[in-house]
Amino acid sequence: LNARLRITLILLLIITFLSYQFIFISDIFDYSLWFDPSLKISYYLGSDVYLKNVTRLPKIQYDFDIPETLNEKLIRESRRDSIKKGFLHAWSGYTKYAWGKDELEPVTNYSRDNFNGWGATIVDSLDTIWIMDLKDEFNRSRDFVETVDFTTSDGRISVFETTIRYLGGLLSAYELSNDPVFLKKALDLGNALLPSFNSGSGLPYNDWDLK
Repeated sequence: LNARLRITLILLLIITFLSYQFIFISDIFDYSLWFDPSLKISYYLGSDVYLKNVTRLPKIQYDFDIPETLNEKLIRESRRDSIKKGFLHAWSGYTKYAWGKDELEPVTNYSRDNFNGWGATIVDSLDTIWIMDLKDEFNRSRDFVETVDFTTSDGRISVFETTIRYLGGLLSAYELSNDPVFLKKALDLGNALLPSFNSGSGLPYNDWDLK
């Protein structure tokens, strides 16, 4: 009896806490920044919202108003160049031994396809390459992405990994470069992934077969 009473009290506390969050905390946020109820798009999960351009949200980066000294600039640029050099070292190994594959094994220089065989390292690196102003590397990667069919895979795919690596990489590349190739590929992949959300819970399946 005591054990049942403790469990009941714990469940009541959890329900009370969740109810408080739902009723009170949700009112803190100004959802008009995100959603426009006058423009609705219906989704499978039942949500009728229109996601606004998130660039209208307030800037979150700190606005440094103290001028940068010459020494501080030299330190910053030195660190930046060191990071860029490290990236190019890793990228050179990948392009030499594993171009078009998902990953390079740096010790053996063998390649492997753990993420659908669509060149995960390339897509994952697109935004970094652009930000580092490596235009030749970016253009080569862009040409590769254009040849990939993101609607088919030899085996079952991880919906999570595919979303964060490929869909996220393609959308980031489009946001930075405005190249329509990346948007088209993102749409192809997004549409291919949509059926994985057609589950009893509304949450996507962990693995999915694109065939």
